[in-house]
Amino acid sequence: RRPAIGYGGRMTPLLTAVWFDIDGTLLDARGVGRGVYARALKAFHGIEDDLAWVRFAGATDLDILHQVADRHGLGRDALDSDAFFAAMADEMDRSLAADSPLLLPGVRELVEALSHRPDIRLGLITGNDRACAFHKLHHAGLPGRFLIGGFGHEHPERDVLAGLAVDRMVATLGPGEEIARAFLLGDTPRDARAAKVIGATAIGVATGPYSVADLLANGCDHAVESLADTERLLGLIAPS
Repeated sequence: RRPAIGYGGRMTPLLTAVWFDIDGTLLDARGVGRGVYARALKAFHGIEDDLAWVRFAGATDLDILHQVADRHGLGRDALDSDAFFAAMADEMDRSLAADSPLLLPGVRELVEALSHRPDIRLGLITGNDRACAFHKLHHAGLPGRFLIGGFGHEHPERDVLAGLAVDRMVATLGPGEEIARAFLLGDTPRDARAAKVIGATAIGVATGPYSVADLLANGCDHAVESLADTERLLGLIAPS
């Protein structure tokens, strides 16, 4: 795919695109997502599986559904993904209302600081189904900051979701606006690979299953222990 950087109009103003992953980067749903997925599989498809074998970190919801179909000897087309994800989103909303996700350190401060910059555009590149993504952000107390992105029900590969996120952000640009710099913040090497596909700088966040050293060794251009390293992150993303 074409990179995000330098795409758009040919006149100023020059903008910075910043995409975030959700789980392990912005918030910790404390295992609610796995349970919701398992309950939705049982209720909607009659599949009894606790999904303990699934590695959720860096995966997409559609990829997980394909893995489940393969494991249980079902054709991938036999599972109605649209209807399943709609049912899962309803279950996610109910579950998170009772057990809210934890916003990770520094998230609110960084997002607030970036949101107030007129030259910055925020988006999501997440393995979550779109409705589940927004339920998580709402219940974590971070609604309304991210309106566009690439979502995990749309394609099993995160790299493709990154391309969708670019296309959608470019579609919002006004006359003469151009994305001159781009960043993707995530907690897994899959986020780093997606960043490279769209020509973005990969910033690893070690609040998921990977350490700073792991993230740097697996393609991240920079890595921080958490988004609480606000000064450094703002220096990278939005230098004054």
